[in-house]
Formats: sequence, C-alpha cells, structure tokens
Amino acid sequence: MTQEEFKCISEWKLKKHWRYQCKNIERNSAENVRACTKRAFMAHDPVRCIDLLSDLDGVQCAAGSALLHLYHRDVFPIADRFALMAVGVPKHLVDIGDSEYRKAWPEYVRVFREIVRQSAVDARSLDRALWGYGKVHYGA
Repeated sequence: MTQEEFKCISEWKLKKHWRYQCKNIERNSAENVRACTKRAFMAHDPVRCIDLLSDLDGVQCAAGSALLHLYHRDVFPIADRFALMAVGVPKHLVDIGDSEYRKAWPEYVRVFREIVRQSAVDARSLDRALWGYGKVHYGA
C-alpha cells in the first residue's frame, strides 16, 4: 500500500478523530507503510494482522480493520462500534476503546465470515448492512 492510499483510508476511517490523529498518521514514512501493510496483508490470523498494522503510528484496531477490509474485502470486516453492536457486542464495551475492539475482533471476524459463508450476500454488502443496522438501532 502506498503512503497516499494509507493516509486516504486512515482519514476516511478516523474522520471524527482526524484532527488529533493526522500528525500520527503523517509520521509514517512511505517505506514503513509499504513494509507494515505488506506483512499484515500477507498474514492470515486476524489478531496478527491488526498487531502488524498497529506498528504504524496512529493505527489502532478500527483503522487497521479498515485497511484490511479495503485490501481483503472478502475476508475482513471493518471494526466499527455500530457493526460490533449489530452482532451483539454490548455498547459499554465498544465505547471503551481500542482494547475492547481488540478483544472483540477475532470473534467478530469469525461471525462475519460465517454469515458470509452461509448467506448469498457478499462481504462488502454485509459490512455495510451491519454498520447501517447498528447505526439505526444503537446510534446516538
């Protein structure tokens, strides 16, 4: 992934926090972005992928999941508070932050993949549907 692609995706996912995260994201060199994303995109374990992407400044589980989803759309969902609540993660847990996202991430990936496997819906559509359902039913 190029540094520009990385910055664009990060800005999109972190739009509410961009003002605070921008400097962190911009600290990543093009070489480091390429190396970290290459290693993460080649890994298969969801936790390992997020851990590798977290080596980049400003990247936590939510932003890392967006990078993974846009690269491996058919394999990884985007970890978003609304989507997590749509599959049953309690609101008080997703509001805590990155540590709870990381705890929920492997199970969320498993559930997401199982729904995709059992249904006639593609992964991107499911990801958007879970976000939309969560936004409508649990949004502020």
